[in-house]
Amino acid sequence: MLAVAVLLAVVSIAHAAQTGNLKLDVMGDEGAGAKNPAHLIAANGKEAGQVTAGASVALPPGEYKIVLPIVGGQIVKDGVQIEAGRTHTVMIANVAVLQVSVKDKTGTDPGFGVTVTTTDSPHTKVASFISGDKYLFAPSQVDVHV
Repeated sequence: MLAVAVLLAVVSIAHAAQTGNLKLDVMGDEGAGAKNPAHLIAANGKEAGQVTAGASVALPPGEYKIVLPIVGGQIVKDGVQIEAGRTHTVMIANVAVLQVSVKDKTGTDPGFGVTVTTTDSPHTKVASFISGDKYLFAPSQVDVHV
């Protein structure tokens, strides 16, 4: 019985070493939990997975491209190398983080609709989401309406 448990542990460790991890760090704690998921594109051009800011994902070793859609554009990181048994952290700092918190008299966020528009007339809508959510934006000046 002990031999079976040891064998299973060795197989489990060997399987874990066959993958590496990619961690997406977008402005540290400030961007963690943003709703915009990054798309991970393998060398064959197919999507290998998604990861959100502040999270990690296991991937087979190889080269990847990260495409992070943000409101107003996208950020692309080419040549991200994943090695078995290692974690590759990709840091992104050239983005703005927007989170609108609205509290009622009891101190809870009731989940109001938030509309983000351009500052210039005709105030074109660029995004909408629910209060309390966090989104990544291309740095720009916007108007926020709750």
